[in-house]
Amino acid sequence: MDKNFRVWYIPQIPWEAYKVYVDTITEWILVAKTIIWLSIFEFENKIKPDYSDAIWLEEKVDWERSERMNDEWETIDDILE
Repeated sequence: MDKNFRVWYIPQIPWEAYKVYVDTITEWILVAKTIIWLSIFEFENKIKPDYSDAIWLEEKVDWERSERMNDEWETIDDILE
């Protein structure tokens, strides 16, 4: 896949994750918000009971070729700047 980001969503922990590849963080936010609002709608309308879910962003990073690679770990905030 040539996409740079992936949305991971687990609708009920510890089930398997649903994954969607996207090109930008803006697309990730749109997909994540859609999943979150659907999940809230389902809960409020008693479509599914109380549950524990999780959603996160995965970014494809080529650390071997990164010009920013150093001996210290970077945070996601450092990478996004």
